[in-house]
Amino acid sequence: MIQLKLQIEDVLQGHFRLGELNLLLFFQASCPGCFSYAIPETNALVQEHGEWLQFFGVSTMFENPDLNTMEQVKSFLWSGSLVGEAADYFKDLGLDRYPHEISFPVLQDKLVKPSDYIENEMERLCLMHPAYTTWSAYDQQQLQGKIKEYVAAYPKAGFSFVFNMLRGTPTWVLITEEMQLLGTWFGYEAVPDMKKTLLEIKEDLNKNSGASQQDAGNSE
Repeated sequence: MIQLKLQIEDVLQGHFRLGELNLLLFFQASCPGCFSYAIPETNALVQEHGEWLQFFGVSTMFENPDLNTMEQVKSFLWSGSLVGEAADYFKDLGLDRYPHEISFPVLQDKLVKPSDYIENEMERLCLMHPAYTTWSAYDQQQLQGKIKEYVAAYPKAGFSFVFNMLRGTPTWVLITEEMQLLGTWFGYEAVPDMKKTLLEIKEDLNKNSGASQQDAGNSE
């Protein structure tokens, strides 16, 4: 099973300790969609699923390095201040501050020069494709070339963003305590599928809990 590679530079809000199941929201400080719908959606999911699922925000950066900084995220968490297109979106609504709180811990992705890490990470990235070891040498080289192109597009970026080959922000990632990847959802159109998956997991957990209680009662 694919494992998430997570490198955290700092914990900006709350505490960081993975539970049995965890939903991570990757966002950028200047990302309008992250603030207009992703954070409110995640706040609502905390209310609905917080008894069995841990939630974390991961502030990352893959563009606009002057805006998407750890200092800006700290300022946002302290005062609700926004930057870039995120600020423009809420200004159009007549708001100069973010109108919602973040009800989950927030982590800072480690900012790196990805080209310095590609040699060590290449094999793991290739193996994210389950059939990679069965491919021809030519097909393997083609994939390695595409991965190098992907990494080269980011002179400086969040390690966890680049080396899990995320598509953009907002992205939600569902993982186990051992960092096993159970699901990834990018953008607004993926929200219904994510909610459906979480409800199915919750229903399965409730069924298993009910069965366990029944077995315990029968054994008494």
